[in-house]
Amino acid sequence: MKPTDIDAYFALKPLTQQKFCFWFRCPTKLPDDPALHRWLASYITDSCLISVAYRLHVSKGFVPQMTSTLDHNIWFHDSNFRIDDWMLYEAFSPIALNGRAYASARFWTRDGRLVMTVTQESLVRSRNDPSKL
Repeated sequence: MKPTDIDAYFALKPLTQQKFCFWFRCPTKLPDDPALHRWLASYITDSCLISVAYRLHVSKGFVPQMTSTLDHNIWFHDSNFRIDDWMLYEAFSPIALNGRAYASARFWTRDGRLVMTVTQESLVRSRNDPSKL
C-alpha cells in the first residue's frame, strides 16, 4: 500500500475531517480467477479502516492502545477487477466518539470504476484513562 499523503498517513500534521487514499496491489501476478481477486480484496478491506477512524484524533494527541472490529460489511458492485493491478482505496470516517468509530471506504480501479464499498464499526480504547476518543 502507498498512501497518497504521507504526512496525513503518519499524522505528522494537524488534520481535519478528510478522506485518506491509498494505492494498493498484490505484487505477484495472479491467476485469472475472479473469486481469488475478490477474496484478496476482501482481506485488504480490513487493513486500515480502524486507523483511518482514529487518525484525526492521533494528530491531536490520542494514543490508541486497543482496537477491535465490531462489524464489517462489503458490497461488490463490479467483480471485473484484478487485485494485482493498482487500485485506489479511498477511506473516510465521519465519526469517532465515546470509544467507538465508524469508517467507510470505496475501492476504485485504475480506470475509475467503483468496484467495492466497505463499512466498519470499531471499538477503540486509549492509553489515557478514560478514553478521549
